[in-house]
Amino acid sequence: MLASLRLSLRDAEERAEERVRRRSEIANQLGTLDPQIESLTNELRASSPLDLSEQLKEAARTRLLARRQALLHRRDTLRAELAWVEERAVLIPWQRDQAELQVTRSEELLTLLDATLQELRRDEAQRALEEVRSRSGQVAQEQAFAEMAADIEQLAEILWAPDGVIADSLAADTALAQTRKNLVDLERILQLTRRRFEAMGHDGDITQWWPRDTTDFPGIPETASEIRRLEALLPKVQHQLIQYEQERARFREFEGEISTLLEEPQSAGNEPLTPEVQSLIWDLVHTRRELLDGLLNQGGRYSSRLEELVTVLTNFMVRSEELLSYT
Repeated sequence: MLASLRLSLRDAEERAEERVRRRSEIANQLGTLDPQIESLTNELRASSPLDLSEQLKEAARTRLLARRQALLHRRDTLRAELAWVEERAVLIPWQRDQAELQVTRSEELLTLLDATLQELRRDEAQRALEEVRSRSGQVAQEQAFAEMAADIEQLAEILWAPDGVIADSLAADTALAQTRKNLVDLERILQLTRRRFEAMGHDGDITQWWPRDTTDFPGIPETASEIRRLEALLPKVQHQLIQYEQERARFREFEGEISTLLEEPQSAGNEPLTPEVQSLIWDLVHTRRELLDGLLNQGGRYSSRLEELVTVLTNFMVRSEELLSYT
C-alpha cells in the first residue's frame, strides 16, 4: 500500500516536471515558427520573376501557400497544446500535494503501528523472561539442577532481555524500514535532479537543479561506517546460530541426562524430590527446547535482516554518490 502511494507521488512529480519541460519546448517551437511564417508571407507579397510563365508562377505561389498553411496549422496546434498544458498547471500541483499527503499520513500510521507492535513484543518478552526466571529460581534450590536452571535462564536472557535477540531483531526492522524509506525518497530526488540538470545544468548553476530536501539523510561516511559495523557483526550472529543448532541437535541427549539424574537416589540427608518439583524440572527442560527453537528462529530472522540492511545501505550509498556527481 505504502509503496503504491510512493509510486503515485513519484508519478505526480514526474508529471509536474514534464509539464514544465513541455511548456518550454512549445514556447521555443512557437518562437521559431513566427519568423518562418513571416518570411513566407513576405515572399507571397513579393512580385514573381517576370521571366517565369504564369503556370510556374502559380505553382510557386501554391507551394508557398501550402508551406505557410502547414506552419499556421502547426502553430495553432502548439498553441492549443500550450493552453492545455497551462490549464493543467493548477491540477498537477494539487495532484502532487494529495499524493504527498497520502504518503505522509500512511508513513505516520505505519510508524505508529510499528511502534505499538514493538512495544507489545517487548512487554511479551519481558513477561516470558520473568516467568522463566521464577521457575529457574525454584529449580535452582535443588543443588543437582542449579547449573541446568542457570543455563536455561541465560538462554532466556539472550532471547528476551532488553538487549537480547528479539530486541536486536526489532531494532533491525526499524533501521531497515527507515533505510528503505530513505532510499525511495533519494531515488525520487535523484530522478528529479537528473531531469533538472538535463534541462538546464549545462547552461545554469547548481542552485537550479540541486535538491533542498536531503539534509535528513545520513551522510556517505556515516553510511559506510554502518555497513562496516554490520559486516563485522554478521559472522558473529551466524556463528552463534551454529552453536544454537548444535545445542538443539543434542536436546534428546540432554533430556536423557536429566532423566538419569532424576532417577538417581538422593544423597544422604536430602529429601526425595516431590512430584511438583519434578514436574517443574521437566517444564524447565521443555522450556530449554523452546528457547533454543526461539533463538534459532529469531536469530535467523535477525541475521537475514542484517544482510538485507547491508544491501539496502549499500544501494543508498551508491545513490548518494550518484547525487553528489551533480555538484
